[in-house]
Amino acid sequence: MIKRLVRTIAIVALATVVLAVALPVSAANTHSLDLERGSTQQASIVDASQTGLDFSTTFTAEAWVKPETIGANNPFIAKALYNTQLEYVIWLTAANLFCLDVSDNGVQSNGHWQRYCSNSAVVSDTTTWHHLAVSFDINGGNPIVTFYVDGSSVASALTNGTTIGTSLHNSDQPFRVGADPDWLGAYYDGLIDEVRMWSDVRTSGEISANYQTELVGNEAGLVGYWKFNNSYLDETANNNDLTAAGSPVFSTDIPIWPAAAVDVPTGRRKQAIIF
Repeated sequence: MIKRLVRTIAIVALATVVLAVALPVSAANTHSLDLERGSTQQASIVDASQTGLDFSTTFTAEAWVKPETIGANNPFIAKALYNTQLEYVIWLTAANLFCLDVSDNGVQSNGHWQRYCSNSAVVSDTTTWHHLAVSFDINGGNPIVTFYVDGSSVASALTNGTTIGTSLHNSDQPFRVGADPDWLGAYYDGLIDEVRMWSDVRTSGEISANYQTELVGNEAGLVGYWKFNNSYLDETANNNDLTAAGSPVFSTDIPIWPAAAVDVPTGRRKQAIIF
């Protein structure tokens, strides 16, 4: 009887250890980046140092944003110099529409440039975090653009420009988070977190499944990923580490996500507890 009890205790202890080792533990989101328009703050990487942030036909961009000012242009991701080196600009308008500008030759002119925007405002106050994502497929000159707010697609339309070519302009401008200073001196004012750039078109299922969790950084198609957890480092192998300008600070004000579900492989658990 005693031997059986000892063996049972040993099995339970072993199961606990194996299960603890088997459970995946997600890294916690701890900080965001706080950018102030009045100080022209931004984070960027020069074109010569970046890898994978120029896109010829497809891309997806994601970020969590919490603007501190609404009613003004808020560019939060850009690789552009307007009218000469425009590739893409992702921004919020003064009417709080979510927009994407793209060009096939760097110039903002009909036949080479287009602007797509959400049909309605996507932010309404300065107290709420929102996840914004946009996917783009130039589709041989007939772009397919989809905007997402908090994991769900929203209606949008072409609002400016006419046609565009079959590939985007390869801009020599820096990749910037929080600024497009060459266009009306525009800077983002507010908090930003979890900026992700993908070289492919993310599906609605992929976006809704992952927008409320941190990634690893080695996911297929992920070419730039900045968690801003007290760091400007890129989590991908591309090492697109950003450099801050204007002395922005990190903030502990972060998006609140539901508790992550823990995926325990059933077979592994059974092996741990069945003797």
